[in-house]
Amino acid sequence: MRAHLSTILLACGAGYLGGTVASKLGSRDLELRRLILRDARGVVRCSLDVTEDNKAQFRVADASGEFRAGIAVTGDGGALVALGSPQGRRSVGLVTSPNGRLGLTFTDNSGIPIVSLGVLPDGPTALTIHDGTLKSPRVQAGKDWNGHYGVMVTDAQGKPVWGGPSTPVR
Repeated sequence: MRAHLSTILLACGAGYLGGTVASKLGSRDLELRRLILRDARGVVRCSLDVTEDNKAQFRVADASGEFRAGIAVTGDGGALVALGSPQGRRSVGLVTSPNGRLGLTFTDNSGIPIVSLGVLPDGPTALTIHDGTLKSPRVQAGKDWNGHYGVMVTDAQGKPVWGGPSTPVR
């Protein structure tokens, strides 16, 4: 009888709590500042949140809890998709800015860009190969503001050592 009474009290309590939560949430909305999903071991596997700097982001982690993929929209309207390899090594990122700039970047094990592709709104485009030092791009191919296409190779100090033909496109 005692076990039966505790089951009834537990059911009533759960029903009251469930009804209270449902009435506060409404029938269709769930409002949170952050949502975290954990696996059976308690490791965070994904999160959905809005950061203090107003960036809405969705991040996915591997089995060790290391975030490896993410999608974010910044407070100013830019957007980012990032994919990373284990232990923060090589990664790839796709970025759009509020003014229409587009970028695709591949990084080395240190997070330094090694290859990037950039497109400006109504302007230049460039494919750039970096030397891994962030000092200067080593090879650039693209279109300038005047519609000329060309290729430029630089030395380690960033001085041009070779330049291909630059031809206007009409």
